[in-house]
Amino acid sequence: MKRRQLLQTGTLVVLLGRAQIARGATILAVRVWPAPDYSRVTIESDGALKTRYGFVANPPRLAVDIEGIELNSALRELVAKVRSDDPTIAGVRVGQFAPGVVRLVLDLKQPAQPQVFSLSPVAAYQHRLVFDLYPTEVADPLESLIAERMRERPPGTPAGPAEAPAPRTAAPAGATSAASSEPDPLGALIALYEHKTFVEGAVWDINSFDQWGVELGKVMAGAILKDVEAGAPSAGLDPSTASLLKRLM
Repeated sequence: MKRRQLLQTGTLVVLLGRAQIARGATILAVRVWPAPDYSRVTIESDGALKTRYGFVANPPRLAVDIEGIELNSALRELVAKVRSDDPTIAGVRVGQFAPGVVRLVLDLKQPAQPQVFSLSPVAAYQHRLVFDLYPTEVADPLESLIAERMRERPPGTPAGPAEAPAPRTAAPAGATSAASSEPDPLGALIALYEHKTFVEGAVWDINSFDQWGVELGKVMAGAILKDVEAGAPSAGLDPSTASLLKRLM
């Protein structure tokens, strides 16, 4: 009698073991982390996950089959975790593709190079399946900056450049010269002018290198060039510039 009970108990243990093996892992948490360079999707489970994945180019999407699991509420939460400002992921679809197989589809905003790998348990984290999606076409930083500034432009603001501010009159002027045109003194002179311009802008709280100032400098240089070609400074020059031109002529 005891032998029969022992055999029945052993059979029950074997059946339970097989059920546990068939059940596979359980999804515990999902996370989506968007970054400027790539987007990461992490699926945390209480056991290692077996996956198969494939990338479809048009429209760009990553299809992932996770074997040995059933769709649960934690995995469904992945749909709501994708942010609208994610640079790579447009949306997520998840469903029970077959018994024991969950299919995950990541719809992408642009072609991407997926990197799929697993991480072993560490500290408070258990097994993690990680998808890193790297865009194959890297955005131009200047183009991105222009697009960002255009989005920040108030409604109704014209897209063209604003009217140049009127230059200040009777502004103080100064000139510094070098004893020779050799490379060392010439480089020191240029560095001195750059430093002086920056310090003056910091003191007066103005942008010393804005485009309007550059354009105004070109206009003033053109007028001075005419004085040099004429051999005499014009009456409209400030005393410092006029004195420097007289020394050079």
